[in-house]
Amino acid sequence: MIAMGLASIVQFRRYAWLVILVVVAGAWNAFFATAGTFRAVQPSYYYHELAQGFADGHAYLRMEPNPALLALHDPYDPLANKPYRLHDAILFNQRYYLQWGPVPALFLTPFAMMHVNVPDAFLTWLFFTALAGVWGCAVAAMRTAYFPGVSRGTTALVMILGAAAHPFPYMLARPSIYEASIAGGQFFVMLGLLLGWLAVRDGQRRLGLLLLTGLCLALGAGTRVSLTPAVGVICIILTVALFWRQPRSRWRGAVVGMFLLGLPVAVGQGLLAYYNYARFGSISEVGVKYILVGGAMALWKYPPGTIFSWQYILPNLWSHLFRAPVIEAMFPFLHMQRGTDTTPWLGLIQWPRYMDKGHWTTGLFFATPFLIFMPAGVLWALKRACGAGIGSPSDAAEEQNRSLHKIALCLIAIAGTAGLPALCLLGATPRYEADVFLPLLMVAVLFWWRVISLTGVRPRIVTFARFIGKMLALVSILFAFLYAFSAEFRHFRRHNPTLYAWLVERTYVLSTPRMGEVELPIIQDPQSDRQFIRLANQAGEIPIFSPRAGTIILQAAFVPGKDAPTGSTWQMTIASDERTEVLEIHAGVTEFSLQAKAGMNSYMFSVVDTFPEVSSTANILMLNVQEMRLVTN
Repeated sequence: MIAMGLASIVQFRRYAWLVILVVVAGAWNAFFATAGTFRAVQPSYYYHELAQGFADGHAYLRMEPNPALLALHDPYDPLANKPYRLHDAILFNQRYYLQWGPVPALFLTPFAMMHVNVPDAFLTWLFFTALAGVWGCAVAAMRTAYFPGVSRGTTALVMILGAAAHPFPYMLARPSIYEASIAGGQFFVMLGLLLGWLAVRDGQRRLGLLLLTGLCLALGAGTRVSLTPAVGVICIILTVALFWRQPRSRWRGAVVGMFLLGLPVAVGQGLLAYYNYARFGSISEVGVKYILVGGAMALWKYPPGTIFSWQYILPNLWSHLFRAPVIEAMFPFLHMQRGTDTTPWLGLIQWPRYMDKGHWTTGLFFATPFLIFMPAGVLWALKRACGAGIGSPSDAAEEQNRSLHKIALCLIAIAGTAGLPALCLLGATPRYEADVFLPLLMVAVLFWWRVISLTGVRPRIVTFARFIGKMLALVSILFAFLYAFSAEFRHFRRHNPTLYAWLVERTYVLSTPRMGEVELPIIQDPQSDRQFIRLANQAGEIPIFSPRAGTIILQAAFVPGKDAPTGSTWQMTIASDERTEVLEIHAGVTEFSLQAKAGMNSYMFSVVDTFPEVSSTANILMLNVQEMRLVTN
């Protein structure tokens, strides 16, 4: 008994790092998913609704469309259906369906039958936390197999980096059905990739692991359908590894392994085809053109070949990798840009006509600086493929180097095929970067570890490379934290304004007032390089941080609608927590004052016509928020 107890303690200590990593990642993820409140905030239940449909024996949601939606002349018109639609759901034959993979709903079906509501946010948190554990196991496996000399501290830093880096906190700051599908797909595919590597490493054929690999890959494709090409590439890579340098006498075992790997994937694809047929009467129809989208898009009206097209690859690639952030002097300091804010590569890449440029994005090289090792890792892998290498490895290390470069090349191929469907889509958003992030990060990690493990070079070079890598990893984690606060849906500012204001106050160093994040259009004056907030016949909230109590002097230019009577006046209402003020304004430049307390202030601006008998076009109020003055009372 004592011996068994000691053995259990030894086993626990051996894997204690994994328990610690998952617990820390779970707390980190819960902080972002709940805006620091550690309770559910505006949860959605898309997968639960689908699970209820599965429990009832059909593929559509139990929720029925609003009769007013079905009565519309065009129920897919995003402006007409806005009050009635289930956002981004599929409307087909007067039923709601989901565009996302059905696997998570299958897991939720028993809970739906027991009337237990599981929100999409919980699935997002669960998948990302489990993904952190898979990443940690993959890093530990790579270190044990190829870099045993790398310190435990360096290994732990890499594990934390993969669990905490952008875009994961950004996605957790908006834990909805989209993020649940992407996180679930990544968890299953990365787990399948790890199990597949363990199954075929060193020329072995571990048949049980191959069967589990195929099952995980099938679940990944069933959770995020766009990962199907990547799943196919992984199966091809593992099949080649099964037969690689094997004598014909051992091909029988390789065939059995290939069958066990491919069977779950084939069955999964067949079930997905049947799922499509049960919904739309066609195994190839996925319902994209029937999605009830927002904004100004009605996808079914788009000409053929404009929703998915090769013409979007270069603009999307630029947005996902190279788009620079906007740097501000107020927390969270880093902000993403919309698609129209900059011109990619000095005009060498043009925006296609139908491309959606409304999402906020930042390139991965700016959001996760550690990834600068990735291009060098790609070149290193290609050089190894051509027979050259870094340093002068001994003959004993040659096989290890060859294996490493194969792994790097395979990861690049997997990342490319996983990201290709999103690159062909008519818009870019940071959550699509999760499809490729971990394979690219592993390539960067392998190259960095290879450099700091070099022998026969100056120790100062190795020390410098080790220092640079650690600093880039820490900066990447910090940037991920900041980007989560600047996410386009203002998760923290909406659901935990106290924490958000506290962070702004503790990090503010300016002596002048500053505008916070806004959801209104920001106009850049090309001549003066000044920024203006644009309001057009709608109310708009503008947060302004003041370092001390006083009066803020603000300028605005008012442009009335073209049908407005000459010499007319308008009423501008400015509402804050303390007071509501109504001002009379005229066309042209005007100056007005705002009473501000020390800290974050929120003002609601609106402009109302004083001549309702005239049908005027949109009035435009341009607020100059860069040249505010603070007068102490």
